Amino acid sequence: MNEIKVADVVFAFSNNKLIEELKVRGKSIVSQKWDQFKKSEQKIQVLLTDSSQITRPTTAFITFEAEDAVHLALHSKDKIKIFSNESATF
Repeated sequence: MNEIKVADVVFAFSNNKLIEELKVRGKSIVSQKWDQFKKSEQKIQVLLTDSSQITRPTTAFITFEAEDAVHLALHSKDKIKIFSNESATF
């Protein structure tokens, strides 16, 4: 097998603080605690100002079309091209 075919890639982001604060804001809306809502909204705006933290992928979950491709990718010492672009070594 010379070719490594990727079936799917799902990215994960470092956005857990934003997600938690969105939950707090949602609960404050449901319970009509408007002071808590305003505080939460301010925290969310601060978190959104540093967009590099929440938009840069921190992890990629890659699904390959064949199990052989997984082993080739994991044991390759060369860089591997994914989506026709040179990518990091696995």
